[in-house]
Amino acid sequence: MLLEIDNLKEGQRKLAEELHNVVHDAQEMLNHQIETADENYRSARKKLAQSVEHANQQLHGAERAVFEQTKKAARETDYYVRKHPWESVGLGAGIGLLLGFLIARK
Repeated sequence: MLLEIDNLKEGQRKLAEELHNVVHDAQEMLNHQIETADENYRSARKKLAQSVEHANQQLHGAERAVFEQTKKAARETDYYVRKHPWESVGLGAGIGLLLGFLIARK
């Protein structure tokens, strides 16, 4: 599970890096002067489109990783609750009691 969290963090880092590249490319495209817009504009536009597509793929990969991690956590929780029902009830009651005390203090 720790390895999966590390993979998720690495995916988030890569996604942030890709989004940074997209923003940089967009700024580069906007900074081109109008008189040199023909070739430079086409080149910057193509580069921006590639960056957006790559960032979109990275985002989908991160979404899949989060979804799979959530599914795994739900399966593990379900397994634990089925294997230890009374402990789970006690834990839930304890957490509810603690939250009740914290809310009542305010």
